[in-house]
Amino acid sequence: MASWDGNAKLPGLQHSRSSDSYSQNSGSQSHLFSQYCQPYFLRALDCVISTFLEQNDKTSYNACGEAKPCRKSPLQLRIADYGSSFGPTALEHATIGLRSVIAAKSSLKLCEKIEIQWMFCDLPGNDFNALFRSFRPEGPQLQHIVKVITEGVEGYGVKAFAAAVPGSFYSRVLQENSLHFATCTFSLHWLSQVPEDLLDKNSKSWNGGHIWIDSNRPEVLAAYVRQFQQDAKRFLQCRLEEMVEGGILFIAALSRKLSQTSPETDMEFKMFWEDVLQCCWKEMVDEGIIGEQEMDMFNYPFFNLHPSELQTVMDDLENALEVLTLELLEDCLVLPVDVHKNLMSNVEAFAEMNTKRMAALTKPLLRDYLGESRTEDFFRRFHRKTIDKIDRLRHGECSLPSVQIVIAILRKLKQ
Repeated sequence: MASWDGNAKLPGLQHSRSSDSYSQNSGSQSHLFSQYCQPYFLRALDCVISTFLEQNDKTSYNACGEAKPCRKSPLQLRIADYGSSFGPTALEHATIGLRSVIAAKSSLKLCEKIEIQWMFCDLPGNDFNALFRSFRPEGPQLQHIVKVITEGVEGYGVKAFAAAVPGSFYSRVLQENSLHFATCTFSLHWLSQVPEDLLDKNSKSWNGGHIWIDSNRPEVLAAYVRQFQQDAKRFLQCRLEEMVEGGILFIAALSRKLSQTSPETDMEFKMFWEDVLQCCWKEMVDEGIIGEQEMDMFNYPFFNLHPSELQTVMDDLENALEVLTLELLEDCLVLPVDVHKNLMSNVEAFAEMNTKRMAALTKPLLRDYLGESRTEDFFRRFHRKTIDKIDRLRHGECSLPSVQIVIAILRKLKQ
């Protein structure tokens, strides 16, 4: 039996060289960001541009409004994407960010040259090389993106550079007072560890026989909330140390509609996390493939927060940060309607998509705990049980798969 437990280091997402890798199965994340989160992301970037580019560039003009010679050293903007992974979403976020800076430089007629350092931050197991190979073969720079965006624009004066930063975002990974903009999109649902009480048979939160949150067990939900708030506070404290005064932190995270209900009451999570995952575990236990104790000692370190739970953490840091936006976006469709309808007409495609999506997120975790053979067996069962679920969708028992998203835009105050 493998020795993974609540205090073990998380292995990260499925690597890039497999058909069920995160890079090939993150279409829903990309859709959710572009359809629902991007306007807020751009709003946060506007704050950064106004604070660190537009105001600093005003020194380029004299009292008569005549342009002075631009200084020799360019304006510098340092941006970090926490939990970037190596999928196309990381590249999309960088492209949107660079496009915004370049557009602002043109529309505001900023005189200074600008250099952007874009840092991709994730666990050491993340395939950073795959991410950089997607930029261009000869190196991890973003300059080719800048060239594409600015094609036909003369004298744009923007350069961009990329860097990999391995480490948990629940710790400090960058220099103090070095960061102008931090973004964390669809990553805070990963906890630093499984709540310890879930693995303690003497605790009210003991979760034996279950592998995630059960709507009938409020003590289990409470344990997840405590762990999330502990992690979130550490996350915010680390970012506050890394950001400069006036720096902006953008967060988009999976959420719950109601504070007193567990994530699995939302249909998307009930169907695949409670129904399918739980059934696969139970079936393998019943067949003697997984031991009862093995199941008892495994829980997914995954949690969908409620805005009020994040607000509580931010209230503890109210002297250090200002909340510019905290908003819950409800019933966000996981996939475009036409894509979903096409999948409903193809049972195998539906099952394959959802199995690969789940494998991209959780396969490394299961492999560390169950080993390669049992993990492959597990996902074969997951595929089969997902096919069984399609009839419910076809007959209208379930609405289109949707999730809730909480958006937070925070500014670091004066120290």
